[in-house]
Amino acid sequence: MRRNILFWLMSMVVLSPMAIDIYLSSMPKMAVELGANTSQIQSTISLFFFAMGLGQLAVGPLADRYGRKPIVLVGLFFYCLSAVAASLATDIFYLQLFRVLQGFASCAISVVIFSVVRDVYSYERSSKVYSYLNGVLSVIPALAPIFGSFLALSFGWRSTFVFMFAYALLVLLVIALYFPETLKQEDKRASLQHRLYSWYRFKRVLSSKRFVYYSLCSMAGLAGILSYVSYAPIWFIQ
Repeated sequence: MRRNILFWLMSMVVLSPMAIDIYLSSMPKMAVELGANTSQIQSTISLFFFAMGLGQLAVGPLADRYGRKPIVLVGLFFYCLSAVAASLATDIFYLQLFRVLQGFASCAISVVIFSVVRDVYSYERSSKVYSYLNGVLSVIPALAPIFGSFLALSFGWRSTFVFMFAYALLVLLVIALYFPETLKQEDKRASLQHRLYSWYRFKRVLSSKRFVYYSLCSMAGLAGILSYVSYAPIWFIQ
């Protein structure tokens, strides 16, 4: 079962980087078709990141209270919905709105993925599983723009969002049918002892100097990546 769970986790971890990188090469064409400027198109990436980061504060307690499977199914559903809605967008405002929704959906999926690793695997084994997942996260940013370019050249930029919808729908069906609930009952009961959202849940983490230090380092690195993926497609194509 654990081998199957790893495969399912790897199939889900693809979704977040795919949503960032698959349409990068299409950004200039999107700007022309939607009547938007470069900054507005680039904002679809930063808004996605913002929603994905902010959503973790809400999704984590929900996954501890109601279980991993319900939350990931909701995330996959809204990922599908936002992807197909983005493919139909005729105005930059609606594209930005659907990207925010997709960011929250991706957040729910990502939070559950790494929570499941903690639920299922031992400390020693989990480090190896994290390396597999991070390996996938490293490969997708290299492959997604190439595949996205092929889709955009063959079928138009909207096809990149249609592909995201189709892939996420397939994953949704598989997870709904075969993915087990991994949250232990004792952990669920412990979550019920506290309010769903309270300072207690965040105090230990936010008061840790080590956590804050590494979080700031991660934010700085992510800011560099965000700047690159936002501007590089425009620079290279123009």
